[in-house]
Amino acid sequence: IYDCETNSLNVMEASIIGFSMSIEDSISCYIPLNHKSEEGKSLNQIQINDFCAIVKPILEDPAILKIGQNLKYDLIILKRLQISCQNYDETMLMSYVLNFQDVLIPIFVFFRYGLVVMDTQPLV
Repeated sequence: IYDCETNSLNVMEASIIGFSMSIEDSISCYIPLNHKSEEGKSLNQIQINDFCAIVKPILEDPAILKIGQNLKYDLIILKRLQISCQNYDETMLMSYVLNFQDVLIPIFVFFRYGLVVMDTQPLV
């Protein structure tokens, strides 16, 4: 599981400032990359080039499944760092697939009939 932390919600303006990852149950880390002190001074942290050299082989390895949320955003951020993530699953998409009746049926009914479905259990 991984997640990019950035300085903006706008992916076109965002720069990576940290990276979190979990490699197995209960083992995780956060890597600060461009954090600044309260005075705006740079802190002693791993350099972006060193970070990329370490995580790029992991993220680009198709034998390792990567899982994340809102990965479209993270994939754009990583691509700017010349990292092309391979073999990943998106938790938001998994949720839609696993709970399709809760998501897709109300959307279909709304657009087809203009009705709002409050409870999908009677429909399934």
